[in-house]
Amino acid sequence: MTEADQILDDNDVIYAVEINGEVRGYPRSHLEVPHIAGDNIGGKDVVMTFCALSNLPVVIEQDIGFGQSDLGILIQTHNNLVMVDRNSGELIQQITRAPEFSEAEVVSHPNTMTTWKSFKELYPQATVFIYEFNRVLDSLLLALFEGPMEKQFSNEHGAIFPTLDMNDDRLPSKEQVWGFDFGDIQAAFTRTFAQNNPIYQFELNGHPLVLVYDEAHDIVNLFDGILNGTKAEFESINFRGETDNGKLSQLPLHNGVFWMVWSHWYPETQVFN
Repeated sequence: MTEADQILDDNDVIYAVEINGEVRGYPRSHLEVPHIAGDNIGGKDVVMTFCALSNLPVVIEQDIGFGQSDLGILIQTHNNLVMVDRNSGELIQQITRAPEFSEAEVVSHPNTMTTWKSFKELYPQATVFIYEFNRVLDSLLLALFEGPMEKQFSNEHGAIFPTLDMNDDRLPSKEQVWGFDFGDIQAAFTRTFAQNNPIYQFELNGHPLVLVYDEAHDIVNLFDGILNGTKAEFESINFRGETDNGKLSQLPLHNGVFWMVWSHWYPETQVFN
């Protein structure tokens, strides 16, 4: 934590992954070059994946159905990362977690997006992934990415790779949303919606869910609304899902993904704005 504090600025974006009580932080700026970071958190072998084009972190288990995988970067499709498992030859689209050649089940884990300042406060015992940038190639990649990524984040430019539909004008194309993939139904939440509804109980496909916004740390998290086999009832809840009646299970959100990318891959998505 001390080493990371010397490297990161308070406003840097970081993704917290908590499994079985252990927390690892992944700064966005340290994922942009490697895109993929294998890890063991709380005894679980996982992979943090990041697509800079989509601005999307996704955590999956290393076993994608063929034993231990060896994931690498392959290419981008419609402004989203495609990964290859060098052991099995399987391809995985990051945003959908869908295998290309098999029916393998890719298991996702949630992450919490916040700032380095908040992360230090909320997870003082956590460890942090720091990429060393010690290869000559790393400097070349950083220089190569700088201009295009400025355009990708700019509202005055379209997508770097102009293959997105860009027809869904329900939200501005570069707005960052929190997307939820619930099998055959998807939802996208804006920061404004979360701010206006800091505790929002709702249903998708008849299943109760709870969206929570923590204003102090600008955190948006989603939880399963079932507790001990029944619909949860509570008077208070925090961003960890802790209520006065027990703790809800956090669900994986696509944190901060660009609307233009989310709506391309999930054109039928519901929008909470």
